[in-house]
Formats: sequence, structure tokens, C-alpha cells
Amino acid sequence: LLRGVPVEMPDIEAELVTPTGAALITTLATRWGDVPAFTLERVGTGAGGRDLKEQPNVLRVMIGSRAGGWHAEAGDGLSRRAVAVLETSLDDDNPQFTGALLPRLLERGALDAMLVPTLMKKGRPGLWLVVIAETTAARELAAFVLRETRSLGVRVRTEERWELERRAATVATPWGDVALKVATLPGGGERAMPEFESVRAVAERHGVTLHEVSEAALDAWRRRAGS
Repeated sequence: LLRGVPVEMPDIEAELVTPTGAALITTLATRWGDVPAFTLERVGTGAGGRDLKEQPNVLRVMIGSRAGGWHAEAGDGLSRRAVAVLETSLDDDNPQFTGALLPRLLERGALDAMLVPTLMKKGRPGLWLVVIAETTAARELAAFVLRETRSLGVRVRTEERWELERRAATVATPWGDVALKVATLPGGGERAMPEFESVRAVAERHGVTLHEVSEAALDAWRRRAGS
């Protein structure tokens, strides 16, 4: 039941995981590691009938909402949350390989990823890889970077960032529907940005330029917002 799950073997002569508990954990849990920041809503505690010398024989379950949702703090469209910042310097990787790394990081849940040209020790040109991610995804993404590059270490730190509330929307253009990302601005008002992949798909399907599709989507949004 616990195959493929991180397991610790403490120096306690007692059963700490029952088959039922193991089945529940491996069925319900999707990630293993540090508990992310969350707003606590309910707590359940149960005590076992066996007294352990090493630790209390108690199980506690906490239920809550994950922090970092798009919730404004002062009604001005801004929210603040913690994110993980991963960094590593690359000076002996094929630039073609490192360039291809960015979309793969995004596919694995990174919020953003970038490569910055830099000058490293001994005057060697290199690349500085920066990845922004949810704190719960930091370990998995760090392992991916170490596996896919020649880096020997990834620096990870937790930072706070202010964000605009955003929502998804769709508008109709002469060539089909285009997806938008709409942000709420501080002090009121909204700003829309066409999603590039949606714009590209419509442009390629109808043989028009990216610029034409993007402008048509923004015009449709302005007409809707003004109505």
C-alpha cells in the first residue's frame, strides 16, 4: 500500500500506520512534503488506545483553504501570497537544450520561467535560470532542473509578491473565439490581454497575422467593456 510513498522508520516498537490509514493517505494525497500556507477551518483529533513512550499516540487532521488564492486584501484588486523562487547558473549546457527547458517547466506547473545571459567565473558566458513556482512545487521542479541540466545545485527561497486579481474570458473575432486574461487594476478598471496560444491557433487556422487576431480580440473586449 505504501509503495512509491516517502516512508520514515522511527525507533518505535509499535504499528504507526494501519492498512486502512495507508490506503486513505495514498488515495487522497497528491503531494508529499512541507505543508503549504493555508487558512485553518477545522481540526479533528483522535487518540489511540496504546500509550507510546516516545510520542503521543494522537492523530490530528487539519482542513483549510490554501493561501494564495486571488483574494484582494483591501478591495483594490491586489492580493499578496508566498511563492518559491528557484535559481541556478548554467555555463556548460547546450543553449538549445536550456532554451527548450522553459516550456517544459511551465508544463510541470511553474508560474514563470526565464533565462538571463550572464558572465560567470573565469569570464565564461553563461545563463541564469530563474523559476517562479508555488511553494508546494519547489522540490519537484528543483529535481527536474537537476535532472535535465548539468547544474549541481538549485537555490530556493520563499518570497512574497503582490498580484492583480485575474479571470479568464473569451471574445468573438471575425476568425473565431479568442481567450483573454482579464486583470482587475488597483483603484478600479480592468486590463485585458489575449492569450498567445489562443491567438496563434486562430491565426494559423485562418491564415491571418498574429497582430490582426490580437487587435481584433482587444477591440471586441473594449466594445464589451463599454457596453
